[in-house]
Amino acid sequence: MDYPPVIENFDGARDRWWSGELKLVSTAFAHHKLVAGGEMRRDMGAAQFNFDSEGEYVRDVRSSRRVGLYLQDEFTLNEQWIVNAGIRRDDNYLDSAQTSQRLALIYKPLPTTTVKLLYGSAFRSPNDYERYYADATTAKANPDLQPERIRTTELVLEHYLHSSWRASASLFSYRIKDLVTLTTDPDDGLLVYRNASQARAKGLGLESEKVWQDGTRLRLSYSLQSATDGETGERLTNSPTRLAKLNYQMPLWGDAARAGIEAQFSSALNTVNGDRMPGYGVINLTLGSRRLWRGVEVSASIYDLLNRRRVDPPSEEHVDSLGRPLRGIEQDGRTLRLRLSYTF
Repeated sequence: MDYPPVIENFDGARDRWWSGELKLVSTAFAHHKLVAGGEMRRDMGAAQFNFDSEGEYVRDVRSSRRVGLYLQDEFTLNEQWIVNAGIRRDDNYLDSAQTSQRLALIYKPLPTTTVKLLYGSAFRSPNDYERYYADATTAKANPDLQPERIRTTELVLEHYLHSSWRASASLFSYRIKDLVTLTTDPDDGLLVYRNASQARAKGLGLESEKVWQDGTRLRLSYSLQSATDGETGERLTNSPTRLAKLNYQMPLWGDAARAGIEAQFSSALNTVNGDRMPGYGVINLTLGSRRLWRGVEVSASIYDLLNRRRVDPPSEEHVDSLGRPLRGIEQDGRTLRLRLSYTF
């Protein structure tokens, strides 16, 4: 039987940019710690492309810049109360200027106990892929896409059981507006990103960390959360209800190197295709050196030690060679990674 030739398609992006930041910190005023600054980033030419042996389907090159200014004040009322307030203004010359706020009320009833009430707002501008990626058969651009915005409220209780043993618990609530969502246009069947939904999340986070005198560190964390559509109340896809993490690090050979083990666990979640993706657990190992010689560091890591080959949920754009939606995207199994770095 004759089969049609296999055509490899290449999809990619590249960018060149520079950035800079100026920050000033002042304690000139009694009981106040002021931080003011600004940053700028200039993209010289962010490019997206898609091609195969039969032709080029996507080529989009754009330049952009972003400027941000911020001011923060940490006001110590007395030994028990601290107020921290900050504001930031960002302008990327594509969207309307965005303002973000942060407010923290910190209470220390005991030397070993801290209670924090936190409020904040932030935003995320759509990236070039979400805004401008388009071809004739699968996807179209949406240059009018707007930033998604989030408001967060969190109550945190932190307590030191010992000078080297910390535990914390937090209740949190998030509300996201204008969530950037991949949708299918009913008129032409093309994929397009839109500000199509709102989302709400609330939950509980628990964490404990123990540090020994020799530098050995153990950290455990667990979170229980519920993320739902802000309009329908339905559970969001690709959003597990339970997450857990264990991280253990210890020094070797007189702190010349460090060894670590990390275990990550996630509960089951729903996919955009209506399937139920099972939960998973992954264990990673890392052995890394301190600076060996004049800024040289080396490390070796084994990811997915037990070779579980977990499966990630697909998006609407992920289909097989026959155009059928994928049920899942299998990830790499056991992987060895070597890293050599030099700092000067």
